[in-house]
Amino acid sequence: MSRMTLPSEGDPQSVSALYLSRLDHESLYSDAELLHAITETVERVGGRHRLAGRYAEALSEEAAAGGLRRGERRRWAHRMARELARGPVGTKRTERTERTARTRGTS
Repeated sequence: MSRMTLPSEGDPQSVSALYLSRLDHESLYSDAELLHAITETVERVGGRHRLAGRYAEALSEEAAAGGLRRGERRRWAHRMARELARGPVGTKRTERTERTARTRGTS
C-alpha cells in the first residue's frame, strides 16, 4: 500500500501551531501575540512532538466537515509564519494588512 502525503507533513511547526491556535484569523495581532500563541498552542497540544499529529487530525476533521475555514485559516497561518520569519517585531499582521502591502507594492 502506498502512503499518501498529507498537506500538513510539509508545513513548518509555526504554521501548525498558528492553525491550531485560539487566534481569530481575521483579527489583528502583533508579532509578540503571534509568538505567544505559537508557544501556548505547542504547550496545549502536549509539546512539539505531538503538534504535527494534532495538526493533521484538525485538517482531516475540517475537510470531513466540508471545511472552507480550513483553507482560509491554513493560508493565514502560512502568511503569518512567513511574516514572523522575516519581519521586524512589533507589526500588526492580518490578511488585510498583507493585501494592502501587496497593493501598494511594499511587501
